[in-house]
Amino acid sequence: QVIAQDLGDKRVEALLHPAEGGGSILEVMAKGFGSGELIFHWGVIESPGAGWSNPPAEVQNNSWPTKTKTFPGANQTTFSQKEADGFRRVLITFPSKFKVRSVNFVLHEPPKGWHKPGNDFCAEWPQDESLFKVAADRAVDAESGRTMRTTRWKVNGGNLMGVA
Repeated sequence: QVIAQDLGDKRVEALLHPAEGGGSILEVMAKGFGSGELIFHWGVIESPGAGWSNPPAEVQNNSWPTKTKTFPGANQTTFSQKEADGFRRVLITFPSKFKVRSVNFVLHEPPKGWHKPGNDFCAEWPQDESLFKVAADRAVDAESGRTMRTTRWKVNGGNLMGVA
């Protein structure tokens, strides 16, 4: 799933990548937010229609660049400083044993700045990871033997994956 959303002069993108050893990594990128504190305020959705919830400590402890702080029903992870491409990033690793349907989120610039496109952002996980693994395995370059980057999209109810 890819989210690419402009909020005025700001941009938010979210990508899902396969994690080493199984599972997935949610990468959220933000551009145009300046150098002040920027927080990824998020919650896990485990089933359709469910509210935000906290993931297990294993997920909270596997965030980058900082450990995730937990609050009732929500989590907060601070974004990195701006990188060479102009984006600030957060990476959250979800082991394969933890089943997640989606992560809903907003961006927070303390003390009062909250950024979202009307409703919360929503990064949805493909519901049958094994199909994506098979497709990714087929797409791996035979000469290099490894995938550099995999990106997934949900298009008109179907799944699409790009491998580079």
